Amino acid sequence: MKYERTSTDEVIYLVVDTATAARGDEDAVVGLSFDWEGADYSAEDYSENYVAAGLPTGVGEYSDAFVRAWGAGRTTEADTYAWSSVMDTVGAYDGPGGGDWARTGTGPGEVTSATYKNSSGWTLTLYLDPSALAVGAQDAITYAEFTH
Repeated sequence: MKYERTSTDEVIYLVVDTATAARGDEDAVVGLSFDWEGADYSAEDYSENYVAAGLPTGVGEYSDAFVRAWGAGRTTEADTYAWSSVMDTVGAYDGPGGGDWARTGTGPGEVTSATYKNSSGWTLTLYLDPSALAVGAQDAITYAEFTH
């Protein structure tokens, strides 16, 4: 979703959990950015341009592959699954990683998120673009958030 303030040419992009928004629940906005990697496309054009890359199409399997690659230090492989802003977020995390992360759940119904927890009590939540995930495309993980 893109909001533009025409008087100053400022643009903010929101990552919205569409299933949560459709139910009218609060907290549907899960991220925001002033820089979006797909900024050359309208939202409609971008969603139609996903190319199948043979990656998993299930939320858990896709997210697990990312977390395993990231945890093992295989950043090039992890980057296949996530936006560069996600790589920046997980790259800035300086706590335990690797095999210490265990998936604790995926969002119910059509919510495209996966949650992981480690032995230090940190939680990592990954949000995925359902259109990219559906075809096994690269960069389906659009936002990551750590909480403690």
